[in-house]
Amino acid sequence: MGRRLPCVHRRLVLPLDADLSPQGVGANSGIPGPVLRAEVGDVIRVHFRNMDEHYRWPHSMHPHGVRYDRANDGAWLADDPHEPGTAVAYGSSYTYTWFCSASSVGTWPYHDHSLPQSIAASAHDGAKPPAATGEVMEIGAELGLFGVLAITDEHTAEADREFVLFLHDASSFDVPSLAHPFDMFNGGAFIDNTPTFRAKSGDRVRWRIASLGNDFHVFHLHGHRWRGPAGWVDSELLGPSTTLTVEYTEDNPGHWIYHCHVNEHMMGGMVGRYLVAE
Repeated sequence: MGRRLPCVHRRLVLPLDADLSPQGVGANSGIPGPVLRAEVGDVIRVHFRNMDEHYRWPHSMHPHGVRYDRANDGAWLADDPHEPGTAVAYGSSYTYTWFCSASSVGTWPYHDHSLPQSIAASAHDGAKPPAATGEVMEIGAELGLFGVLAITDEHTAEADREFVLFLHDASSFDVPSLAHPFDMFNGGAFIDNTPTFRAKSGDRVRWRIASLGNDFHVFHLHGHRWRGPAGWVDSELLGPSTTLTVEYTEDNPGHWIYHCHVNEHMMGGMVGRYLVAE
């Protein structure tokens, strides 16, 4: 007589499929997280579940640019450590509710803003002795827990191509397994590890660019100009938690690069390809 094996049922959670259209969630391959899109007057409700199986740290989700109350802020404070939604334990869930007002139009970051943590160094980290680094503020965001909010209204122009680009850094002081700091676009460093963006002549192009970390960056796109606050530019400055929304009509076919124009950051990996067809 055959033996019946025990059957274990597990809930399978799959990410949303990649959608690189101007209305889509983006590549959604890990870093950054999915693009969250809304219009003025919308209510955004995020059902957040902490599935950090690696560190099993508490995490949270803090938005920029939208309206919320303290219960939906997601920012942990030492003098109020038990505020709901600021330190969602591993395996637990929390629902955030945010409101989109007229002043929410634009590109905004969202990111982990939970309590500081440290990563223990090990004997495998080269010359670094086994120890623990100091606790790091927003270490989850440094490790890639962030994404972009894209809020539009009736005045937002249609785009044929929309590119989401996040500038961020990982420090070897905070992440002991790194031999040196990395300067990254969307979780990748150095050309062909960073995103290759594609457009064609005549396309209306929109870049949604955001930055987190400790450094200032200069976004520069070869062969192109756009209108900034002070007139035509081909480079713009970003500081931590700031964003750019760059728009233009594509008119210059070729194989181009985009990069951070802080030389040390470009040498550290902040460079990628932009390919424009006829």
